[in-house]
Amino acid sequence: MEGANLSGDLKDPGKDIGRGTLWAVLTAFIVYTLLMVACGGAFDRATLTGNENVLQDSCWAPLVITVGVLVSTASSCLGALFGGARILQALARDKLFPGTSWLSWGTRGA
Repeated sequence: MEGANLSGDLKDPGKDIGRGTLWAVLTAFIVYTLLMVACGGAFDRATLTGNENVLQDSCWAPLVITVGVLVSTASSCLGALFGGARILQALARDKLFPGTSWLSWGTRGA
């Protein structure tokens, strides 16, 4: 969604959003497939079906997994925050809702 939320900064949003979305989905698919194959080869069936914390238990520093989850969550929250603000600004610029013109202001000179 970041590409759609920040489309005003792209040179060719019509092409770049589609390309970026496809690359993001493809990259996520490849990463999750590799992770699935690696876990399937490294752990036995009982461990994979019975231990929900198999990655954290097998990591050299279990805190790394927790920090990674927290950083990923914070990144998604910030993306939604910035994207939401830009959408609200675009709605105000287009005068879709009365009384929101003060939200259409941006940084002067930018």
